[in-house]
Amino acid sequence: MKCMNRHHIYGTATVNDKGQIVIPAEARKDLGIGPDTKLVIIGGGPKNMLHVVSAEEFEKKMQGVMGWFFRGETGVS
Repeated sequence: MKCMNRHHIYGTATVNDKGQIVIPAEARKDLGIGPDTKLVIIGGGPKNMLHVVSAEEFEKKMQGVMGWFFRGETGVS
């Protein structure tokens, strides 16, 4: 189901006894999630939500944040 902007609702997932969930096939296809895709799981906030982000995209965003944070410093390793 398509929502606002580019967002979609892909359905629900049930946590099994091992703590695993299955990401719906349509979501995996649309988002390019395949075997061995690394994902970052972020959670919390007032609505107790989980956010799933590709590790590659997360790293890019964090590099931008760290670049902003340390802007002007040289020799940061």
